[in-house]
Formats: sequence, C-alpha cells, structure tokens
Amino acid sequence: MWNKNQADEIKEVNLKDADETSRLLALKEGIFVDPSSGGIFYVALEKTKELDEGLIVSISPDSGEKYLSTTLCDPVLCLEFAKNIKLNVHIVMKSYIELNIQRSLRRGFVII
Repeated sequence: MWNKNQADEIKEVNLKDADETSRLLALKEGIFVDPSSGGIFYVALEKTKELDEGLIVSISPDSGEKYLSTTLCDPVLCLEFAKNIKLNVHIVMKSYIELNIQRSLRRGFVII
C-alpha cells in the first residue's frame, strides 16, 4: 500500500516532458511506454545529473499501446521531436508506417 510519508522524494512532471521522454524511449531505445512511464524515466534521467556514480532502476507500469490514437503518437509531433533530437527522419517515418500497418492488421483491416 502506497504511503507518501515513506517516500524520500516526490517529483512532479509536466505532460510535455512526460510525452517527450516517452517518444525518446520509443525512437531511440525501441521501448514504447505510456506518458506516466515517460514521467518516471524523465525523473530518472534528471537524477543522473545529480550522481557521480551509481545505478538508477526505473520501472514502467504500462506500455504505450492504448495511447496510439493520442497526441503521444501524433506523426507531426513525433517527426518534430525526432528532428529536435537529430534522429534520421526517414527511419522514424518507416517506423511510423510499420506501426500503422500493425495497428490496422490488429483491427482486422486488410492492407493492399
């Protein structure tokens, strides 16, 4: 049972940072997580700036699959983000197209 009095630290993360960290994980690491997991990893990445050594373990409670139709997976935002972090946009577009094909097949659509 969660007891916030036992936590060493509680951080708040805005939705933009959480979404962008989710996109970063998906585009650079191939880990597709939801925005709340993006927030967890955002805090973990920020914590690495405070440490000289050590290991940070972050747990993702959910995948990003149910967020496919939200702004998290918006193609314009994803491409803009990819350009901002200097990713090869052709690879991002290929991944986006493959993701849409997989989503269509799961819904029973036939792609010709």
